[in-house]
Amino acid sequence: MPSGPPTEAAIAHVIVSKFGDHTPFYRQAEIYARQGLIGRHCGRACFHLQPIADHMRRRLAMADRLFMDEITAPVLDPGRGQTKKGYFWAIVSDYRGHSRPSPPIVLFRYAPGRSGAFAEQFEWLLRTLPAMRCL
Repeated sequence: MPSGPPTEAAIAHVIVSKFGDHTPFYRQAEIYARQGLIGRHCGRACFHLQPIADHMRRRLAMADRLFMDEITAPVLDPGRGQTKKGYFWAIVSDYRGHSRPSPPIVLFRYAPGRSGAFAEQFEWLLRTLPAMRCL
């Protein structure tokens, strides 16, 4: 930004717009082009959030039970110039009501479909890889 680096609130707004409001980065980049905000600063935010995602992944990997479910999300399909249906999978561990003090944990992963093979792949990734990528 011309007057200095963006605030945490500005970076949070861009990330929430991307994942909560489904405003793609390319569209936000057009909006914020004069400030040069998108690429550099959101990448830095992701870098700083990675330890939190790693901690959550480790806690999920230790869980006795995992619950997974998917929800549809529009995904850009550049070859057709339209959107197609994609899926965000929620991977959840929640011991509330089972006399455990730990809070619920939810991580999201993207997949192009809703086959059970994706759920199996995500569980395998969760239990074997050292870290998940933030975005």
